[in-house]
Amino acid sequence: MNTAPVTWTNQPAALTELAGSTARRLKVDITLATQVRLTVNVTRAGAAGATLLAQYSLDGSSWQALGTPVAINTTGTLAGAWQTVPSAARRDVFLRVAGQGGDGAADPIIGTVIVQVR
Repeated sequence: MNTAPVTWTNQPAALTELAGSTARRLKVDITLATQVRLTVNVTRAGAAGATLLAQYSLDGSSWQALGTPVAINTTGTLAGAWQTVPSAARRDVFLRVAGQGGDGAADPIIGTVIVQVR
């Protein structure tokens, strides 16, 4: 979902696509997946309540959570817990990464972001 480090300048509190850009969206067939988690490499921490989460969409405009958010208020390679893939997502879907909980001032640096399915 993201391979090159991106600085999220002034990450907002409101739910927003990663760095405000739609460039990282993917179309992926997860029909056979039963579990999902998000793995994120953070090189500069975000605000105390900042998180990233994977979302899926059937039409590219209406988005739902895919798994649980990962807190990005610390640095390192961070992974969410494995979660059950919602039955509505078990098909060919659009995926994106969004964040929320920023303070509008902190500038987290996000490296590799991977949505893992099994």
